[in-house]
Amino acid sequence: MRTGTPTVPAKRLLQPALASSGLIKGQASDTSAPGLVPAFSASGQDVWVPSTVRHETRPGIVLSAVGAQCGKVFFANYSEWSTVANTYAWTFSNISYPKFVWYLLSTDNFWDKGGAAQPYVKIPESLNKHVFCPVWDDQKKIADYLDHETAEIDAFIEDLRVAADLRVERWRSTRDQALTFGIEQDPASKTRPVTWFGEHRADWRNGPLKRLFKITLGKMLDEKQHADSDERQPYIRAGNIREDGLDLDNLNSMPFSREEQAKFSLRKSDILVVEGGSVGTNVVLDEDLPHVFFQKTVNRMRPFIQCSSHYYSDVLNSYKDRGVFDVVANKSTIQHLTADKLENLLVPIPPVEEQCLIAESLSQARREISELGDEVTRAIHLARERRAALITAAVTGQIDVTARNKPAAEQLEDDIAQGLHKES
Repeated sequence: MRTGTPTVPAKRLLQPALASSGLIKGQASDTSAPGLVPAFSASGQDVWVPSTVRHETRPGIVLSAVGAQCGKVFFANYSEWSTVANTYAWTFSNISYPKFVWYLLSTDNFWDKGGAAQPYVKIPESLNKHVFCPVWDDQKKIADYLDHETAEIDAFIEDLRVAADLRVERWRSTRDQALTFGIEQDPASKTRPVTWFGEHRADWRNGPLKRLFKITLGKMLDEKQHADSDERQPYIRAGNIREDGLDLDNLNSMPFSREEQAKFSLRKSDILVVEGGSVGTNVVLDEDLPHVFFQKTVNRMRPFIQCSSHYYSDVLNSYKDRGVFDVVANKSTIQHLTADKLENLLVPIPPVEEQCLIAESLSQARREISELGDEVTRAIHLARERRAALITAAVTGQIDVTARNKPAAEQLEDDIAQGLHKES
């Protein structure tokens, strides 16, 4: 904050709201209906409560006061609104322009917090802080400036997200064309749809995965059936198999007999496929894992004839994106892709040499799309940082919002184009 700027305790900008419904979130409705008014929980305006409970009719702000999102502030600009548990609400004093105060109280690190397992906001200590408080007209100018500039930055972020989504869609289309027509992608010769792809080259065979792979479900968690002499061994479960690879840093362990170690071994070229939960997510092992095994939430696909595991990993990825496993998986409370369902899944069977060429080409394309995704992620991170910094500078009097400054979104685009988002 600049020296010599007018300041007041933050509490002078607010007055308590008559908004507490006295209800917990579970007692509120999660849909709007006649006779209900919008209400804020610690997550935002996501519930509705009866209009007969206490509610506010003036604009206000709602603080998420307890829990993971504590310190987040929501702007309540409804003709009627209320709150549920774990929130605190205020309306605005006569020296306050509402949107300015919302921006001010939304800045990073304004709210002091306590607690570890259950964080909470230290409201009195926070509101006793002295904050920049220009006259009402200047507060409005700052709020209007921030409305415009943050909207531009938000639109820029959304454009980045859309561009990233389009890249993913193009990648999936490229992948599926390669999986069904090869690197040359000559669709002139087609066969009728037999697999879960619409069509593939006529000179390719097709058939169930069991023609290519021996599929085994992992070991049950049954420690009581083991002898005391059986050693505990690390194992892979569904949670260790992610779209970005295999997590070997967080393995659980259980006893495996010598026979079980042989049965549930892991070798190079095995495909590990999630059986329950995020079904179909898979990873190819690029090396033997001699002292690691796998548990019943995972199916192991082990090739018993020459084929490319990486090609069939991408086939499974495509099927997952197409919703195939939503159709074929056994459904209860959690989806399950049983070994029987998996081994009978129909797939294309190109010549082995072509499988390898396709897999190699897709591996390179995947690296390129991943690098582009990383660039977009860094750009979005920078945009969010700049947005937060802009708000903090404006509400602490560090920016003359009446000056002809270069729009923040334009400056951001220039910086990203120059590669400044790569700075550490």
